[in-house]
Amino acid sequence: MNVYENKSKREIKHQFYLQAKKTIPILAESLGFDLSYFISTHYEIKAKSTLTCPEKKKYIEKLRGAVDYQGNQALSSVTYLIDAVRNHRTEMQKNSVGTDEYKIKYDLYDKSAKLTMDKAKSWWRDNNARTYVDVKSEKGFINEIIKGGSQYSSTEIRVSPLWYHKVYKHGLHGVQYKGRPCFVISVTPSPIRRLAEDNIDVHKAVILHSHGGEIKMLGDMWLASFKQSEYEVNKEGLVLKPSERILSVSPELRRAETNVSQRIGKNVIGSLLS
Repeated sequence: MNVYENKSKREIKHQFYLQAKKTIPILAESLGFDLSYFISTHYEIKAKSTLTCPEKKKYIEKLRGAVDYQGNQALSSVTYLIDAVRNHRTEMQKNSVGTDEYKIKYDLYDKSAKLTMDKAKSWWRDNNARTYVDVKSEKGFINEIIKGGSQYSSTEIRVSPLWYHKVYKHGLHGVQYKGRPCFVISVTPSPIRRLAEDNIDVHKAVILHSHGGEIKMLGDMWLASFKQSEYEVNKEGLVLKPSERILSVSPELRRAETNVSQRIGKNVIGSLLS
């Protein structure tokens, strides 16, 4: 029987250590001791294990002094296998669900939440510096605003961690409405065929409108946009530059469509005159 037959290199490696785990206690007993004797001689394990005993360590040392080099190598093979299994287990745990290493490296929500807060805070700082806001983002958050107890308190803005990838990356995060810069907190694609033919994207959006320090959430808005350039990301998927768009938002689709079309026209004329 060949347990490694027709397996990949990765599978062979894992199978080998599964077999080694079974072999270690058998090999130890075949040399005349149970596994606790070898654990007692192991520098790293003996400090943590309840199986260790100074007397057991002396027995192993006595045996080593009685046999030749090859015999000592046979005794060391038990320790080598113990270390090999421990190293393989550590390596597997680093990439497994449920470990701290896995969360740090692979929890996309946690990583996206930090990026969302960073970019959202920057937007508010640049566009509404006199409005006191506290942007927060965590897995499971729904988009909402929580007003403070007084007019001097900051308003908490809860943003979904997916905002970074669904809104910011596509250049849909900020738009003018009623003469004020508004924060786009969420978008849902709502394609219109006749507008798509003119390369105009349509979304249903929820925006935050700030005036006089008071923030209001306006839902069910039509957001029309014309993409001028694609977003740029690095190898890690971080956005180097979001998409550039001509945007218009309105509770009425026709008004949003007209506004963005006029702005596209002005942009074309401006390019020709420059």
